[in-house]
Amino acid sequence: MSATTAVTTRGLPHRPRTPSDLPTPLLAFVSAAIVAAVGLIAIGLWHDHKVLSEAGWGLVAWVGAIALVGLVAVSSESGPQLGLDMPLLLAAGFLFGPAV
Repeated sequence: MSATTAVTTRGLPHRPRTPSDLPTPLLAFVSAAIVAAVGLIAIGLWHDHKVLSEAGWGLVAWVGAIALVGLVAVSSESGPQLGLDMPLLLAAGFLFGPAV
């Protein structure tokens, strides 16, 4: 083991963050952002409900692939994680457009 690995392991204990560790204002902001996003998607689908039927099973396959890739995250020892689903989200956005 290298000296830098030993020093960082001893010097910085690894504590994974749980939702209960988040400050209350941050938790309220995240909750409000999620509610706003889901609400806007629901309103958009209510106004144009034919969008999902026109997209077909291709959209279901893309959603499944993005969900599977979203479960795989590359973690580091210091805590940050690298999500790998952004390229698939961009590709689905280019294929299906903003209406879906």
